[in-house]
Amino acid sequence: MEKRGYPREYATALIANSSILGLLIPPSVTMIVYGWVTDTSILACFLATLGPGLFIMFNFSVVNLWMARKFNLHLDDKPSLGELTSEVTKRDINAFPALLMPVMILGGIYGGIMTPTEAAALSVIYAIPVGFMIYKGLPWENFLSAGKEAATAVGAIMVMILFSMILGQMYVYESIPQQLVSAIFGITENKVILLILINILLFLVGMVVNDVTAIILIAPLLLPLMQAIGVSPIQFAAIMGVNTAMGGVTPPYASILYLGARIGNVKVTKVIPPAMILIVTGYVPVVFLTSLWPDLSLFLPSLFGY
Repeated sequence: MEKRGYPREYATALIANSSILGLLIPPSVTMIVYGWVTDTSILACFLATLGPGLFIMFNFSVVNLWMARKFNLHLDDKPSLGELTSEVTKRDINAFPALLMPVMILGGIYGGIMTPTEAAALSVIYAIPVGFMIYKGLPWENFLSAGKEAATAVGAIMVMILFSMILGQMYVYESIPQQLVSAIFGITENKVILLILINILLFLVGMVVNDVTAIILIAPLLLPLMQAIGVSPIQFAAIMGVNTAMGGVTPPYASILYLGARIGNVKVTKVIPPAMILIVTGYVPVVFLTSLWPDLSLFLPSLFGY
């Protein structure tokens, strides 16, 4: 992107903001954790965040088209149809083994053939020979390192889920969700105002903790309140997903934004202004649409019978 005229700080901000879409476009670890701690169908959660995720992609595309007009871009010479067809065919053949993995995962899950856990196991079994023998980019040292990192990540999440279950039991014994519902309804019963306040709370939480931690701590507490105002657990999955994704690129926590600045070799202070433009135009509208327009997150789950 820099070679073609994009400013380095803008390119970094765009890539960092776009990378968060992995939390919304299934399969998503965030939605697996949400489904686990709220006892909601994980497949329904996957489908619920797909609509908002695609909407954010559209917003980013429009914003990038508008921003690109301000840059002095240098485009490659237009190739001939034969050259383009040859290049596309060559790259498709090379990428086919890798591209087959998401087809297997999502096709198996959406087709009802396997659970997300079984799909994850199958993807590992498939990835090992592809990495070793086809692409030859997975040496034994990297394989062991990846296994160690995966085991560490899973262990950390399991410990967090254990304590979230303990915390959930404490909520039940102390009737904290019911007290919260009564206290909130004592202030206002207007659904729109409540949704705005809840989104502000989730936004603030997302700014200071990561997505998994936010869901483990907040989802069991707020779900009874959301159900009391007529928001289904599936729609709430999308609301939490979009808010926690936005929190990953919103200072002061902004772990993904800081990582992007480090990889892009650019100062964070230069990345924040274009990042905020993308957040305000890309994420914020979808936060409110997801909350106030239920069909955005519920259409696909209802289409699949959820």
